[in-house]
Amino acid sequence: MPEFSNSFIIARPIAAVFDAATTARYWPQWHPATLAVAGDVEYPARLGDTITERVNFGGMTGEGTWTVVAWQPPTGLTLEARTSLGLTRIEYALAETADGTLFHRDLSYELGPPALDALMAEQSAVALARLKALLETLIPAGDAADAPD
Repeated sequence: MPEFSNSFIIARPIAAVFDAATTARYWPQWHPATLAVAGDVEYPARLGDTITERVNFGGMTGEGTWTVVAWQPPTGLTLEARTSLGLTRIEYALAETADGTLFHRDLSYELGPPALDALMAEQSAVALARLKALLETLIPAGDAADAPD
């Protein structure tokens, strides 16, 4: 089962990072494959929420539905979807650090040719860099009380 891990440290409070990173309406802004989202997308994800995602991946357009299967705000969230790759799973793990918040994302799926694995690895790295930049814009520096709209 291929798995890709990416992480970053951001000088923002953990609760605000969790809330923004788990609000699916932002996915098209930071994930290179995401074209659109629908469903439970206007607020931070909660256990049992479903998010339908339309993607363009490797020149192919498709749609899948994610379900939040584990939820431990503000330190963790797990999403799962049945796709053409079999079971696909994304896990977010957050931790407070002296420098702010450590955000870690694991992506795993059951099937895939090597070319797909390379594209997944590349897009995961791009996605996390874009997510960090978006979070720095959405969450004011040094204000633990501010969360994104």
